[in-house]
Amino acid sequence: MMQAEMELMESIKLNERNVATVNARIKHFKELVAQERARYKALKGALAEDANELQNLEEKQVVAEAKHRQFQDAVAQRESEVQVLRSRFQQQRAAMLSLRHQIMESTAQLQKLSQSKEVVEMETHKLGAALGECAEPTEQRTSRQKLRAKIRYTQQFIAQMEEETSQLVEKRTTLEAEVLKCEQEAHKLRESIFYKEKETEVLFSRLREDTLRVARENGKLEGKLKAKRRKFRLKTKNEISSLKRRISFITSELERGQMTNEDALSVIDALSAKREALEGRYACPNLSYARFVLTVHATYLGQAPRA
Repeated sequence: MMQAEMELMESIKLNERNVATVNARIKHFKELVAQERARYKALKGALAEDANELQNLEEKQVVAEAKHRQFQDAVAQRESEVQVLRSRFQQQRAAMLSLRHQIMESTAQLQKLSQSKEVVEMETHKLGAALGECAEPTEQRTSRQKLRAKIRYTQQFIAQMEEETSQLVEKRTTLEAEVLKCEQEAHKLRESIFYKEKETEVLFSRLREDTLRVARENGKLEGKLKAKRRKFRLKTKNEISSLKRRISFITSELERGQMTNEDALSVIDALSAKREALEGRYACPNLSYARFVLTVHATYLGQAPRA
């Protein structure tokens, strides 16, 4: 009987150790599961941060494209202004050439009139001298009157030529003033075109630099994002595989622990039945020892279901 009770106690202690070991392993596996969940949450947060960063980069790219379009519109506007100024310059130049041509024609006509005036004055002087030298016979009065009429006509023609000459001089002065004004406007237009071209070149160079800078930044950011995505995908894949392996291992361990618990319970039931049989056959002289055994057995039976 003592040997059976000792075997029963040893079996109970062994089962208690097995149950404690299984409980410790279950606790350890639960901690591993909690750690893996925390790592999964951390990876999920990193993925959300990467997604936010990607969204911010896309917004920056949209802003850069809008600025690029604004620069293109500004360059196109400057080019249209330069074209308008060039057309105005061509018109002013054509008007200036026309005025110069008119001045040259007026000058040539004025020179012709001056020559005609000199010729008429010489003829008038000659006629006056001839009239002064000649006598005044009766038969020459008719010719003299004709000459006087011709002289008066010549004088009227000279006065008319002088008036036209003064008008031409005034017109020449006006045309010269207009030519000077056109030259000044042409000079201003040249300066304006020069400044507009310089400004357009500066804007174009800035636009090109900004475009190249944005393209380089986009390339760098795309490379970083691709590398991060590849790294995150590989890391996530490895973590998922590791989690699957650990979950399968934990599941198998839990099943094995459950089977161990069931085996221990079956052994305990068998030992309890055996103990009851032994108690039915023999009377225990040491009641305190029996009570101790029963207490230990009851304690073990109370802990096993909780495990």
